[in-house]
Amino acid sequence: KGRKCELQVLRLLRKLPDSFYVWYEPRIGKSQSERYPDFIIWHKEMGLLIMEVKGWSIDKIGSINQEIFQYKFDNKKNPYKQAKEYAYNLMRHLEKESLFTYNNGKEKGKLIFPVGCCVFFTNIKEDEAKKSNISQVIPKERIFFAEDLQSNSEEDLERFIEKLKNSFSVSFKPKDLDEKAFNRLKEILFPVGSGGKDK
Repeated sequence: KGRKCELQVLRLLRKLPDSFYVWYEPRIGKSQSERYPDFIIWHKEMGLLIMEVKGWSIDKIGSINQEIFQYKFDNKKNPYKQAKEYAYNLMRHLEKESLFTYNNGKEKGKLIFPVGCCVFFTNIKEDEAKKSNISQVIPKERIFFAEDLQSNSEEDLERFIEKLKNSFSVSFKPKDLDEKAFNRLKEILFPVGSGGKDK
């Protein structure tokens, strides 16, 4: 079921304009043992976005908080917390590369683009979520719902693109990546032999 919901989102993300670059199941670095996010999305004006996808049903979600979602009587990590951990690990990894960091000044060593995160609940409608306290443990601008999968019209797609842009954590304007830097970014997120896919 997890795979099915990811493929639903993948079909939607494939419709994005070329200004977006999408990695599906990216393997950060060459490690095959570490867990990895479902999607990473790049936009040169907004930076990177980690997207965690869940095919959970609202009626199977019990108590939730900043740390844990009770799902089917099992405790699962809050998916937003999970995405933030991926983002943190990715930032630490990218900060090792001088191509992606400021080389001087008070920002020296920090990334030249922001990294944000969001969650896509493919089987939960927004009205259903309002009856729970999901938006109290995940920022509402960082959540996508079942309705967001609809892209049958140009208006639907434009609405999704606008919502996607708003979910990026643009705390500062990213610096442009030249071809060498972007190719290195792709190499890190899509290492040869990783089995990942990109758009």
